[in-house]
Amino acid sequence: MNKEAILLFLKELRDSSDRIYQTFTEGSCVRLFKMLHIINPEAELYWSDGDNHSITKIKDVYYDIGGEVVEIYVKQREYHLVPKKNWSGYFLMKYSELEDIKNKVVVEKYFKP
Repeated sequence: MNKEAILLFLKELRDSSDRIYQTFTEGSCVRLFKMLHIINPEAELYWSDGDNHSITKIKDVYYDIGGEVVEIYVKQREYHLVPKKNWSGYFLMKYSELEDIKNKVVVEKYFKP
């Protein structure tokens, strides 16, 4: 799957519900990685303790539900590759509507053409 197709997939997913962006930035970010990994097995999982958020790297491009994540943001927020042997622990996370466990992510990380 090429970059344009991935971005189109993410756009269609975002546009499917008013809650999709919130869902995949406040708990289910690793679930999005799992979906991208299913359709693109070379996808890699990256995590930031500072953002409490995961992103997906495919062919040197980083993505999350908002689209392409710029590399400078990845470096500034100290995202790191999660080894495949450690993925299962991250797979436990999911979106919740309970206020006390919501996660937040800022939006200035996205690529702007």
